[in-house]
Amino acid sequence: LAVAFLAALSSAPARADNGNWLSNIYGGIRVGDSTSSVTAAKLTSDLRADGYQITAAGAERGTAGGTLYLGYELRNNFAVEIAGTYVGRTRAALEGVPPAKLGPLLADTAHIVRGSGDIVALEARYRWPLAHAIDLDLRAGPYFWLTTSDVCVSGVDKLTRSDNGLGYTLGVGPRFALGQHVGIGVSAEYFNSTSQNQFWQFSATLEYHFR
Repeated sequence: LAVAFLAALSSAPARADNGNWLSNIYGGIRVGDSTSSVTAAKLTSDLRADGYQITAAGAERGTAGGTLYLGYELRNNFAVEIAGTYVGRTRAALEGVPPAKLGPLLADTAHIVRGSGDIVALEARYRWPLAHAIDLDLRAGPYFWLTTSDVCVSGVDKLTRSDNGLGYTLGVGPRFALGQHVGIGVSAEYFNSTSQNQFWQFSATLEYHFR
């Protein structure tokens, strides 16, 4: 997908409907739920691998998520999109923490659960025609993430920390055209923020084309 996108971008001008570049612009929203690879059991395992003999009572996070995106269509069903996504805020709950190790433990816990929060992605999109008014959208690209993580011990918040970094996303979903301007669909998006924390977001999609 990436190689084909770069070839199309370098060898062909953007497609313009009716001679107006504005007709190539579209925008949309995806709303749904997200899941994280960091669970209480995984957090406990990772912390014990770091030498902490404690138990994570939970790795709580809001599952509601969504994406706003703006795209520009190129030739041969390719497009480039910029997207802003929210995949929830994480609150890690710990039990049985020795006071002497509290500082390093809090920092290591926040390091493990980071990667959620706000995401800004630059994606290549390929729209694969399947049937009349039905397409399959394929997306891929890098993103920047900004996380605020909360760590609590025995029910009391002990640390709030912000982290940021780079990841990559892959997405797929069918799209159904409702006339010239509007399309609806569903989407599955994979977000890889760190080696310890990845996300899946399953969404309904509404898209509008300015043509």
